[in-house]
Amino acid sequence: MFAVHPYFGKGENFQFGLTYLHSADDSKSIDFGARPAENLVLGTDMLIGIDDQHILLTGQAAVSLSNTDISGGNLSDSSFSAFLHTVDSSLDTAKYTKIQGCAAELYYG
Repeated sequence: MFAVHPYFGKGENFQFGLTYLHSADDSKSIDFGARPAENLVLGTDMLIGIDDQHILLTGQAAVSLSNTDISGGNLSDSSFSAFLHTVDSSLDTAKYTKIQGCAAELYYG
């Protein structure tokens, strides 16, 4: 598991934070039963203090992307292109395959 929560501001009158969390099971450590899973969480939070913090405005938002079975390995370029084509047949799948490959290189490289 890897998590980062940088924030900006002292928290007295203003604070803005970002959250990144990535966790994945080791697929080689599971011999029987459960399928290995992976999860990515992205979030943000903000605090605004007014009148020496007598009035506090706070907000948080997060989104989680889960893959419940990563035992099949990474998505191949041909599988990604086929998926995009089923979503919208007018898409230029070659352009998006290059983007997906670049993201995988940056993330795992």
